Amino acid sequence: MTKSEIIQTVRTHFEKWNWEQCRALESASEESIGFECLYRRPDGHMCGVGCLLEDHEVPKANASVKYLRLPERLEPHRAFIIRLQKAHDNGFLKAFLDREEAILEN
Repeated sequence: MTKSEIIQTVRTHFEKWNWEQCRALESASEESIGFECLYRRPDGHMCGVGCLLEDHEVPKANASVKYLRLPERLEPHRAFIIRLQKAHDNGFLKAFLDREEAILEN
């Protein structure tokens, strides 16, 4: 999978979901906030990395992408995928993809 294919795959998924990203959840403690972010949600939505994984590649536990064993086809892009996931987690995925796509086009 090329970097361009990664961008297009993620863009296509998030356009379908109107760019919905992680939803902050109030936890039992007012001092901390958790996030509802899963590689795959039961309703079919996915996180940035989840879009790139085949069904059999999705880990059972929702571990950080930093520690995820990526499929061989994605491993060459690990650093980019980690940045993509950070953009997703922090709510600026569309801007990140737009910027990266512009860089590839030039």
